[in-house]
Amino acid sequence: MQERVSRHYRNEFPDRYHARMDTRRWGPGERLVFEPYTKEVYDETFKWIADHGIFADTGMGSGRYEEAVLRLS
Repeated sequence: MQERVSRHYRNEFPDRYHARMDTRRWGPGERLVFEPYTKEVYDETFKWIADHGIFADTGMGSGRYEEAVLRLS
């Protein structure tokens, strides 16, 4: 079931990335952001999700920006 859904994520990325993408292991929470994503924005978003109880049953992870962001520079 997951692969039937996650393969559609490919359509959200530029064609140049398609050959390197393997969406079979992706879940609904993974996102790639090709723009700066500051700690302030991350903290605000994390708090909003927590306040609304969106992932109350499954947990939200550590909430640590440093663990959630990968920078390639």
